[in-house]
Formats: sequence, C-alpha cells, structure tokens
Amino acid sequence: MQIPFQYSLHILKSPDTEAEHHEFLAKEGTDPRRPLAEALCKDIPLKVCTLAYNSGFEKRVIKDLADLFPDLSNHLLDIQSHIKDLMTPFQSHAYYRREFQGSYSIKTVLPGLFPDDPELDYHNLELIQNGSEAMTAFPGLEKKRPEEITAIRQSLLAYCRLDTLAMVKIWGYLKELV
Repeated sequence: MQIPFQYSLHILKSPDTEAEHHEFLAKEGTDPRRPLAEALCKDIPLKVCTLAYNSGFEKRVIKDLADLFPDLSNHLLDIQSHIKDLMTPFQSHAYYRREFQGSYSIKTVLPGLFPDDPELDYHNLELIQNGSEAMTAFPGLEKKRPEEITAIRQSLLAYCRLDTLAMVKIWGYLKELV
C-alpha cells in the first residue's frame, strides 16, 4: 500500500507571476495521511486548476484520502475534480521530439525540452533522483541517525520540488507554442 507522505506545489496566481512554492513532508515515524490531507486543503483553494504529471496516480491518492477523512472529503474531491494532466500532449504525441526517445515520462520530456539547464537535471540531485528512491527513503526514516534524517529529508524535498518545478517549466514551454 502506498502511503502519501509529501507533496510540492508551485502555485501561479496568474500566468505572469513568479511561482510560489509550497511543500509538505510528514514527520518521520508518524502516519502522514491526515496532516498531508489537511495541508493540501490549506494550500489548494477550491475550484482552481491543478496540474499534475500522470494525473491518474494523483487523483487516486486524493480519492483515497477523501474516503479516509470524510470531514475533508468535499475539499479533497474538489481538488481531484480540477486536476488536469500535463502529460497528455506528450502521451498523445500532440507534441513530440526525437529527444523523447518514444517516452513521455517527465524524466525524458524535461531534458528533451531543456537539455542544458543544470537546475532541471535530476542527476544533479543528491541521494534521491527518482520516485522509487523517494518511496523507499521515507519508511523507517525515524530509525536513522539525526544527520542522516536531515540529509534524507532535504533530498526528499529537493526531489519533489524539482518534479513540480519541471511542470512549471514544461507548462511555460507549451504556453509559448500557442
């Protein structure tokens, strides 16, 4: 069972503003679901478009949280109903480049669009460079030494932040095409 324990949001209040970053990473050794659901409801207002990359996964996680916490259900289901998938133009091949090598993964699309930007290179991250590493780093974190906990938490936040920054950059790139 996948238990959500963190998120990152880059919030654009209007197309011409700088993105505001919000993040959540649960305290190690606790059940992260309630605090995460409450933080999502605080950070994402009702009736706003929310972009995700692979929205099916995100929608399922939010639906599970809504089922688990009926008092937050209306807000969580509103968030879920307003999620749009940034992966769609790449998955449907509405936009394709040879650099994508037949893939529409964000880890392929991002360097295909921004090949020379070190800020957008997952390989420049320390400790955690993909979702699998993130999913295995959090459970049991409370059993690590304090300095390891700090390093892993910083790496989890940096990885998740890059995922949402990548979406902002990809959205901006696509916006320039129209």
